[in-house]
Amino acid sequence: MKLATFSHSNQTRVGAVVGQEMVDSTGLIVGLTTMVDFINLGGRAIAAMDQRIAQGSDRFDLDAVKLEAPILQPTKYLAISLNYADHISETGLEKPEFPSFFNKQTSC
Repeated sequence: MKLATFSHSNQTRVGAVVGQEMVDSTGLIVGLTTMVDFINLGGRAIAAMDQRIAQGSDRFDLDAVKLEAPILQPTKYLAISLNYADHISETGLEKPEFPSFFNKQTSC
């Protein structure tokens, strides 16, 4: 299942991409309004979305929706330092043997 956050008629929604269509999750489960909600609901949300996909209802053409960032307000970002040659060259450092990860938290 390919999940997506999208906008249609000035409303942001969660859906699943099926072929050239977006299956809308609006009204699927009370409280499911964001991708984080969908993830937190886990198997319950997946089963409900599978059922909606099978019914063939609540669909929009992909051309009629605007894809958004999957998580609209992330609280953390995971990044990789020195992740491309030009940046390594700019810093004057040697290429690391292994990637170095760091995080940025918007909640700090």
